[in-house]
Amino acid sequence: MRLFFTTMCALILGSIFWDVGLKRDSTQNSFVVMAALYASVLFLGASNASSVQPVFSIERSIPRYHMQQLRV
Repeated sequence: MRLFFTTMCALILGSIFWDVGLKRDSTQNSFVVMAALYASVLFLGASNASSVQPVFSIERSIPRYHMQQLRV
């Protein structure tokens, strides 16, 4: 599921910023390219982290349950 989501986000962001990378004639345009890369990496990282978080919280609660049963 994450691979599909990442591919779809790459296609959407790639279509938005298609010709922006070719226009590097000024400093402002270079900053636009860097901001687009930063925003896309931040968005994909946050979305992938939020999809992993429920799995991690369930796996973390299992040892706690066993410790309570053993009264340690």
